[in-house]
Amino acid sequence: MESLELAASIEDQREYQRRVPFVDVPTEIINWWEDFVGRDWRRHYAAGVVFTSSEIDAIAEFDAVWNDVAERIPDLPLEALAGTADWKRLMEAADRSLQVFLRRGRLPED
Repeated sequence: MESLELAASIEDQREYQRRVPFVDVPTEIINWWEDFVGRDWRRHYAAGVVFTSSEIDAIAEFDAVWNDVAERIPDLPLEALAGTADWKRLMEAADRSLQVFLRRGRLPED
């Protein structure tokens, strides 16, 4: 949920950039998703084990947009990407997926 929350909110992205100026926030968002989900995520995230089928669908939806955008976006700082169609598309997809996860709320970290 944390990666979707950050990807969904330009305000949170800007705040993160202010707090940690040496981090490139767009790269962080792209890498964070890949670290937690990865290319073969379906082998690890079975519906009904941890995630509901709706949550699996939400992961799949965001992952599809993420894959497209991650391949297409140029290596630019946050403010240069913030207004682009691809970055807006990524944020909108993150928000749609996040809304699905918010129905149930956060799961325990253990």
